[in-house]
Amino acid sequence: MRVLLAAAALAGLVSLPLAGHAELITYTESVVASGSLAGRPFTNAVVTITGSADTSQVEPSFAGYAVLTSGARVTVAGVGTFTFNDPIQFFVSPMFDVAGVSDLTGPLGLDIVDTQNSAFETYSLITAFGPVTGPPVVNAGDPFSTSGGALVLNSAGDSTFTATEP
Repeated sequence: MRVLLAAAALAGLVSLPLAGHAELITYTESVVASGSLAGRPFTNAVVTITGSADTSQVEPSFAGYAVLTSGARVTVAGVGTFTFNDPIQFFVSPMFDVAGVSDLTGPLGLDIVDTQNSAFETYSLITAFGPVTGPPVVNAGDPFSTSGGALVLNSAGDSTFTATEP
């Protein structure tokens, strides 16, 4: 499933931008998880990943929509806040009822954490939305490069996706 979701998200990068919208949106994916950040382990901590993008840059993909964000960062309660080193995109897949965040390094990239919920059936990343909570999809054990060291999620409870206008 994670390869399919990553492929769907990556497919958005080679499509044409959606026209008609040009607003700044901040996308947020949060989850209570266990893992490590910058070599510091954490257990049942709130992990929040945020990134902003101009909605005119949202692109249709094979299974939904995706947008590359700039300056995406991760905050783990009790550990710290760091900027991702790799290109980070937020995506929604109405086909799979999922929205989330992916690290685009590697041939297919990998989802960091996603939220599953049927509310995503009609969402396209171009407006404020949520918060929507549901079961998470995480790539357990995979390292994601940040300015302070790797983020590794090992387990997670429900996750929440939100898109807000400044």
